[in-house]
Amino acid sequence: MLKSKSFFMKIKTIKTLYIKRNTKKICCEEEINDPLLCFFFGKYGSLIRNHIFDYPVFSKILAHYYKSKFSKKAILKFIEKYNIDANEFEKNIEEFKSFNEFFIRKLKPCARKIEKNKISAICPADSMALAFENIDTNKIFQIKHETFKLDELLKGFARAQDFECGNYCIFRLTPKHYHRFHFIDDGKIIKTKSLKGKLYSVNLVSLKQTKKLYIKNKKYLTLFESKNFGNIICIEIGAVCIGSIVQTYKSKNVLKGDEKGYFQYGGSAILIFFQKNKIKIDNELLENTKNGYETEVKIGEFLGEKIIKTCR
Repeated sequence: MLKSKSFFMKIKTIKTLYIKRNTKKICCEEEINDPLLCFFFGKYGSLIRNHIFDYPVFSKILAHYYKSKFSKKAILKFIEKYNIDANEFEKNIEEFKSFNEFFIRKLKPCARKIEKNKISAICPADSMALAFENIDTNKIFQIKHETFKLDELLKGFARAQDFECGNYCIFRLTPKHYHRFHFIDDGKIIKTKSLKGKLYSVNLVSLKQTKKLYIKNKKYLTLFESKNFGNIICIEIGAVCIGSIVQTYKSKNVLKGDEKGYFQYGGSAILIFFQKNKIKIDNELLENTKNGYETEVKIGEFLGEKIIKTCR
């Protein structure tokens, strides 16, 4: 991580290096560049943050604004700031009636290509990805030096021990990303559960400062019986601002690449857990993670391949 001084409240702005998968270029993401966020995550704003900013009431207030016609004026500035390709949008920019409508935008069908290999899994979202293999369910990674227990996260939804020594992926969505998420393989939804919680930001500063953030935040859990990878747990994590997780799938039987749902305005994350010996995660993602880099991925890109057992 690189650090540079911010002018506001003498807070340090943290810049994070990540790798763009399509170019393999090392890029720099500035995690905090907004004076308000600098204040809330600084020394003097922590008390306010703990009592207001991290609770749903704050997000509900913001929701009214982001869903109103007055928020529409922020769309063009947002697109310019994050260099978002408007040519991918299903709608023209002027058709969006509010900022939130723009934020949950759909893309043209040709904007994302789905990996066609029948025994492969795909990335579920445009996001910053981390990937881990042979996991210890008592020490699940949140950020460097900060871990949590899987059974605390699941809260009885599924047996944590079933995923011991398996694989684990984090897909962290930043505001610039397309915020709809998709199924990673063909399969069937076994059960789901929505858990109430706080709405801490999932940017790297908040992840570093908030212990057990993924456990504390609002979330939606899905136990998914996939065609190629056995039972998978998929967890969508709500975050600051509107924080709403909307599920859009219509059937329990789904296909790889089908839309599962979307996040309304705010940073968000998706956690996916695989059982042991079910998937070989892409080496590039694993190596980048080991070297301390997130990898920027897009929906439909290769995530991993089914492990085919051979008889001896």
